[in-house]
Amino acid sequence: MIIGLYSSERPARFWGLIGGLLILIAAVLVVPVIVEYATTSEVLRFPTLIVASVLALGGFLSFIIGIVLRTVTKGRDEAKHLAYLSIPAVNHSQN
Repeated sequence: MIIGLYSSERPARFWGLIGGLLILIAAVLVVPVIVEYATTSEVLRFPTLIVASVLALGGFLSFIIGIVLRTVTKGRDEAKHLAYLSIPAVNHSQN
């Protein structure tokens, strides 16, 4: 429940953390492939390269999801604020 509330109230931070974690894992996985390619001019670990690429794409997609959901959340909050402001004030000083 806490994760659900956090993702709906702070979507940019939530999805940004997930995206950052995925990109970090992808970077860790791709470093040995790049080193191997630099020394032998061959890529022998295609599955690792594919997994790293998919994780990096997922990380970037998570960042974009966070940005879009932040915009939606901001619009929703502004709509709530405008609805609140449209309610007429109650005058308690009438005697």
